[in-house]
Amino acid sequence: MGLRFRRSMNLGGGLRLNLSKSGIGISGGGRGARIGTGPRGQRMAVGIPGTGLFYEKRSSHRKTKEKDIKAARQKDKPPSQKEIKLGFIQSLLTPRAEKLFVQGINHVVSNKREEGINTLRESIRENNSLADSYFALALVTIDEKERLECIKKLIHYRKEFNKHFSKYKAVFGALLSVTDHVSLYIYNDDLGLELLSAEVLEEHGFIKEAIELLNNSIYKNEPALRLSLGELYFRNGQYQECIETLQGIENNDMIGTNAIYYKGLAFKEMEMLTAAVETLRKARRRRKNRDPEIIKEIRYALAETLLANNRKREAQKEFERIMTEDSTYRDVAQRIQELKNN
Repeated sequence: MGLRFRRSMNLGGGLRLNLSKSGIGISGGGRGARIGTGPRGQRMAVGIPGTGLFYEKRSSHRKTKEKDIKAARQKDKPPSQKEIKLGFIQSLLTPRAEKLFVQGINHVVSNKREEGINTLRESIRENNSLADSYFALALVTIDEKERLECIKKLIHYRKEFNKHFSKYKAVFGALLSVTDHVSLYIYNDDLGLELLSAEVLEEHGFIKEAIELLNNSIYKNEPALRLSLGELYFRNGQYQECIETLQGIENNDMIGTNAIYYKGLAFKEMEMLTAAVETLRKARRRRKNRDPEIIKEIRYALAETLLANNRKREAQKEFERIMTEDSTYRDVAQRIQELKNN
């Protein structure tokens, strides 16, 4: 059985200060009606005295934060980050590690990066299970070793993640490179945690651990997570798993283009050349709002695949299309000359 702590102090005028293990709250009202706010959200209760009948409505801080994150992710825009405000009484009663976390976030939001990094480090020294500080520090530090250690700690203390972000309705995030050509904004939710963790683990050679993390995700239908997982499978030589993971993603945006590109490369590695050609052509079909570099990479891979399939004339055309856009791209000029000589 878990232990609970709760203490209530009468402030007069119908107001009460409520202290509990989860934080501080305040409530007010009289017999039959009360309204209060606390770390878990707002609560309103109205009843008929003496009858036992009452109506209660609760609103959660977490829902507000999650709604903001969802809206930002749909538009793929920078997170709307605001400073966290602590009231006077709240500041007095908030644990030191939590106050340092708040100060660290506020420094980063105010473009005081170094102060933010140092304050977040201090919050972790004060409380080494403060998962939200590990997440924030992993996003802003430029020390790769520190970033990896933050991710390891974050995964270890994952059950504590979002405890303080949710309490303060804070949205915090940054731009993350998911592949060489796809970057997107991640936020302080479970999907953001998993994408960030997978990328950091991959950078340090822990590909199997990154694959396991994403494979156990509840967000396996999210295109961004599927692209990240598919790329991990490809880099680990698991080409069939790569194809299965990326199957069905449409070429509607940069995520779709890259997913189809990796699927085509996987077919090529498996020597399924007809499927590779068809898939790579599908990947390069839409060029509007696409990074020109990924289109050139797709054309180059397509040309090589056509050559492997002894379709030299078609390969030469792809190389020449690259040449018209970038005459210095890789060894395209040399490849064209070789094909002409043969």
